[in-house]
Amino acid sequence: MALTDLGDFHYARGDMENALKRYARTRDYCTNSPHIIAMCLNVIRVCIESKKFTTALNYIPKAEQVLKQPADKVIGGKLKAAAGLAALSNKKYYEAAEFLISIPSELSDKFSDIIAAEDIALYGGICSLATFSRQELKKKVIENPTFRSFLELSPRVRELIHSFHESNYASLLNLMKDLETDIKLDIYLSQHLTCLYQQIRDRALIQYVSPYSSVCLKRMSKIFQTDVNSIESELAKLIMGDDYERHKNQSENESNKSNVQVNIQARIDSHNKVLFARHADDDQRQLTYLKALQTGEDFCLEAHASILRINLGRAGITYEGVENPKSQSQSQSQTSINEETAQNVSMDL
Repeated sequence: MALTDLGDFHYARGDMENALKRYARTRDYCTNSPHIIAMCLNVIRVCIESKKFTTALNYIPKAEQVLKQPADKVIGGKLKAAAGLAALSNKKYYEAAEFLISIPSELSDKFSDIIAAEDIALYGGICSLATFSRQELKKKVIENPTFRSFLELSPRVRELIHSFHESNYASLLNLMKDLETDIKLDIYLSQHLTCLYQQIRDRALIQYVSPYSSVCLKRMSKIFQTDVNSIESELAKLIMGDDYERHKNQSENESNKSNVQVNIQARIDSHNKVLFARHADDDQRQLTYLKALQTGEDFCLEAHASILRINLGRAGITYEGVENPKSQSQSQSQTSINEETAQNVSMDL
């Protein structure tokens, strides 16, 4: 208790280094599960405040091991919130979204010294928009009753998610611009603003062109509030896969965890400012032609083999090869018939 009080004293003074030392020393005197959980939460809180997220990640599993589920959803929510912030700091946006959207509503503002309920909605919503597929967004976010309670506290984030899911891109871009000022002032999310916003915009571009075989770039530039040359450059990067490599480098393993299309299969007519998409139907047609050609080649090989066997039989040439059980039984029966015929001939002689 004395070490905990000393840690609280240093934490109140803003001396995070000494507070962390005092809280960590209490581990030697923890005799039951509540003591261990309290120690871990104190260390995690100080580590997050001092941006030592790697150390915080080491104490989260220790608390989870002794936490009896579902004993206290508030403690579980605190651990998930801490794990989400740590994943966010490491640019693992998909992981961060998974942790944040699974925080129970019972947490509410009981961890407000680290993350407020409105911030849970903001961080979880932005990260999910940047990494989730449209199906995941509907199932895990929009239809999630637990996370919906947090979204109710942040109407702009809720509208942002619905605008993306409903393909209302004008509203999406306006809401993103409206939230940009607040995010720039956020202590956790500000440094990830450019990357996350670019990923959201890229996914909106991919989602816009995916249903069409051709898209007019002039009309598309008006919807996405930019000029024709800029929208052409953005689409060209997505077609060449530059953005895929950038996202892969900036957020590790994101593409492996979420089955989201991160580039566009298309070509651009730069003169007429039209994008022509290569849909799966084109690939399927090509595969059908290749399959038909392969079937024809197989038929020719079988026909030539049959003709060869017939000619060998006519010439009285026999050969030993691998026979199937049916042909092997037929050959055995034919051999027995030939032996009987030979015996009858010898008796007649």
